[in-house]
Amino acid sequence: MTEGEIEKEICHQIAEALEVSPDEISPGSRFFEELGVESIDLLDISFRLERAFLVRMPNSDLLQRSIYRFGEDRLMRPDGRLTEFGFKLFRKAMPEADEGALHADMPASELRFLITPRTFGRVVSRLLAHKAAASRVCSECAGALEESKNTTEFICADCGQVVPLRPGDDVLMDDLAAIAVDLGEPADHAEDSASNGQPG
Repeated sequence: MTEGEIEKEICHQIAEALEVSPDEISPGSRFFEELGVESIDLLDISFRLERAFLVRMPNSDLLQRSIYRFGEDRLMRPDGRLTEFGFKLFRKAMPEADEGALHADMPASELRFLITPRTFGRVVSRLLAHKAAASRVCSECAGALEESKNTTEFICADCGQVVPLRPGDDVLMDDLAAIAVDLGEPADHAEDSASNGQPG
């Protein structure tokens, strides 16, 4: 699927979840400020996207994953505003956010207000790419793994072994570690800091 096709389907699924016309949803619509989305709606939307794209959506948001990975002190100052590292990390991790909206001095709690259908598009595209790159060889019998047409798993055509897709949280957590290394964060520090946070 192209990026445009993915975004179109996501906007359709969001409109279904919110019970509004698809014409009211655009890729750049802000969930909380413009669409009136509530936390329970996000769960419904994620569930719908899992069924539509057959990927395993993350259970945590970007801030939760980042805190778990690096620890709160690395991401925000005592007043709750982003540290320099936090700003640079989120700028790279959330490239779809408007330049002016994601700024160096913003409170970390306001990251959620930057979520748009395009944010979900980025996540879905990444998880689809991960699925496409997954091994198609069965670890039990070396037979061919075939993608299920109804669930988020592969099934061996020879021995029937079921191999679930890797959780979205794990895939996106690895992406955060790669971004941190690009920013000059030592890889071992990125790993060790994860124990300082709480899983989302």
